[in-house]
Amino acid sequence: MKSTTNKCSIQDCEDLVRARGMCNKHYLRWKNNGDPLVVKKRPRKTTLCTESECGQPTYMRDLCLRHYREWQRSQRDPCSVEGCDEPWEGRGLCVVHYQRFMRTGSTDGPKPVKRTCSVEGCIESVQAKEFCQKHYRNWRRHGTPTVPPRTGRILTTCIIDACTDTGTRLNGMCNRHYRQNLKDSRIECSIPGCTDKVQNRHADDGLCRKHGGGLGYRLWRTYHISIDQFNDLLTKQDGICPICQNAPDENKRLAVDHDHKCCSENTSCGECVRGLLSNACNQLLGLAHDNPRILIRAAQYLVRATPEQFRYDTDLLQELKDLIQMINNYASLADLVSP
Repeated sequence: MKSTTNKCSIQDCEDLVRARGMCNKHYLRWKNNGDPLVVKKRPRKTTLCTESECGQPTYMRDLCLRHYREWQRSQRDPCSVEGCDEPWEGRGLCVVHYQRFMRTGSTDGPKPVKRTCSVEGCIESVQAKEFCQKHYRNWRRHGTPTVPPRTGRILTTCIIDACTDTGTRLNGMCNRHYRQNLKDSRIECSIPGCTDKVQNRHADDGLCRKHGGGLGYRLWRTYHISIDQFNDLLTKQDGICPICQNAPDENKRLAVDHDHKCCSENTSCGECVRGLLSNACNQLLGLAHDNPRILIRAAQYLVRATPEQFRYDTDLLQELKDLIQMINNYASLADLVSP
């Protein structure tokens, strides 16, 4: 069974039928105007104020806004103040007396009655609790409107012999001897060869200001080497990586390389530090598990894979000869020390 959809009977209208064969729009036009094709605007009925010589439109009760407000005031009783005939605005008072009552608490005079502070000798006006602003603040802070007297500290001469300065510190010392005693009580830096005193914020690590800040602090906490030892290694390597022969980028430094057989974690005891490498070379050794056989096989693989690239490379050939000679030297040395 086919479902049929009825459309509006008005020509060129595709909307669905609502009533009498017409859509909603044409049906409302037919209902309001008698013709579905006629659009008429309903004339707005405007009436004027009923007061004589007033041509303003009505607001309420056939009166304009101004005459309606006047009619509202005329319906109210007069002000409760004797001799005032104005209509009341609030609390039975007119506008003038109501504002005066809210400001001063009385309808007698236009000026408020000034209340002075309850503290003897104070002529300031009351803010709260029968006190002025100053004495009310003192009452909130000390519990009394007057500030209690302060107990002064008796100053004596410094307890250090032959010192005539005043002992302003709690331990009886003057400021100069107090700072000297505080400096002498600090322990020396834990870095070998450093005699500086330990800084307060690095007291747990036993480091002075020089070794406890920035790079020196991180080197000591991670690898147990001082900033001086780091600079010595950097000088021995001429500031470059011994593997790739490249200097670090600007605002970067070489990474510290240590023997993972001694210290397997990311920290070092300081004795197993081997040198300074670039980040890429340091990761290369880590991925090869510090095994030279893997690195030699990797070099053999590259030479066999691309022989034309290394055929005339005399530097590579010389480095291979040096490697063989170094291995032979280590082997002969091992034979000498072996039992």
